[in-house]
Amino acid sequence: MQASMVLDCQGDLIERLDLPTVRAVTNHFSFLEVTAGSEVSEGDQDPNEVGGIMTTALHNAVKNASAYSVSFDMCAMLEAAAMELQDETQWNMEFAPTDQGFVRFDKPIEIEDFRGKTMLAHFMVWGRVRTTWGTGSFLWFFNDLWTQADDAHVMDFDDLDKDQQAIWKRMHDDAGRWAHIGVVVVNNGRTVGPKTIDKRWSNSKDEGEQYPATNVVRFVHAFWLMMHQTITVVEDSKLDRAARRRAERRRLPAKVQTILLRRKVYPNREPGESLIEWQHRWPVRGHWAWRKCGEDHRFAEPYEGGWHCWIYVHPYMKGPDDKPILLTDKVYRLAQ
Repeated sequence: MQASMVLDCQGDLIERLDLPTVRAVTNHFSFLEVTAGSEVSEGDQDPNEVGGIMTTALHNAVKNASAYSVSFDMCAMLEAAAMELQDETQWNMEFAPTDQGFVRFDKPIEIEDFRGKTMLAHFMVWGRVRTTWGTGSFLWFFNDLWTQADDAHVMDFDDLDKDQQAIWKRMHDDAGRWAHIGVVVVNNGRTVGPKTIDKRWSNSKDEGEQYPATNVVRFVHAFWLMMHQTITVVEDSKLDRAARRRAERRRLPAKVQTILLRRKVYPNREPGESLIEWQHRWPVRGHWAWRKCGEDHRFAEPYEGGWHCWIYVHPYMKGPDDKPILLTDKVYRLAQ
């Protein structure tokens, strides 16, 4: 997606969150999602209070967020990096480049839902939130219905009566391209956790049974860390005059940062490789490791004898730069 289109999407979400129908759905949705986590129990909170807090936090974050566009190749490398994080890695929002962020992923994050469906997250919003159950970060994910609707968000109105169809159609029209996937509140001081988490889903067949779901917290933490790694290129995208004026009318910063993969940082070659005409590119797996650093390093943490930081070591893209990227579910799915 072009940088100007990312800003247009950000402005569109701001305007739609002002609509009563969208706000009501967002309030209800955020309450269900937040209380489904392990840090809040449903009986302890008023639905309107929880939903209102989260929706207001989302709206304020989108209005003040810096915009980011992540290239397809960079998304693929992020999936691999998220897989390699240690479960005990400490969550730290101080690693985020800005307090609020609005992100478009050219390759959507594949999220295995606890209902057994695969959802595609094209957009993410992050910000800070302070509630009665703690202070931390929130991560909100959306499927883009206009680009690629996932299995969980394809609406079927045939089983509804006319009144219900009218209500759902209005809500669908008001929401536009934005389909809620989930919101996660990450309290300060917790770890990123395992690749999959168990969430409880109640229905008529399996009351209270737990199902595995993708832990998207790992992806976001890897994204923040890798924005400052040597394999990553962060560029300010140039916007035309019309795009800048549209952003200024909405009081948005007329700037989008594009996150790219620096493909040739590690030009590793095996004997005879130059004679092989590869038809694809693929990420060669890297790994996270502690490396000594100075006290002033952005990710510096103290240890016995000095300071060290968490670095992603020697990943690179293999194959010709002009070939499409190839991923395998076995290696690079975040939900493995």
